[in-house]
Amino acid sequence: MQFVSYRFAGVPRAGHTCATIQPSLPRHSRSVRASRPLSTDPPQRTYPALPRVSGESLFADPESRRVSEHLNRSLTVIGVRWNGLILATLTPGPLGFSALRRSIDGLGDAVLSTRLVRLADAGLVRREVEVGPPTTITYSLTPAGQAIVPALEALASWSRSYLK
Repeated sequence: MQFVSYRFAGVPRAGHTCATIQPSLPRHSRSVRASRPLSTDPPQRTYPALPRVSGESLFADPESRRVSEHLNRSLTVIGVRWNGLILATLTPGPLGFSALRRSIDGLGDAVLSTRLVRLADAGLVRREVEVGPPTTITYSLTPAGQAIVPALEALASWSRSYLK
């Protein structure tokens, strides 16, 4: 089955009320890749296997492929945009709000503030206030946050191997 999209044949000229529409093939079907026959053979590229971090199963029930509650909860925290970068940036040691914001390109004040509150609520980041002129607030990883570092390192290793 072939899908047909429609494109404008031209811009309306003076005196005309509408452009003519002509059927055309989708752009991807005219590409070189689409003109090659599809192969049913498995891909020839092989990748080195990364070591398993633990024997923890990803599934609560392998038959139904229902993801375990542990994985679901962890990805609910780590999978939120910027959270992984914030945790990785705090790995070497504590940082103040401004230094943390400058360390992560594209992260604004409001989003950083929200993410830090949520990470603190999850028990991964500690917020320490030092009273005095000036009042300083620093953020650091809790023991639970430090326990995530090997998983972040494994993700970085996986990315180096597979995402190019």
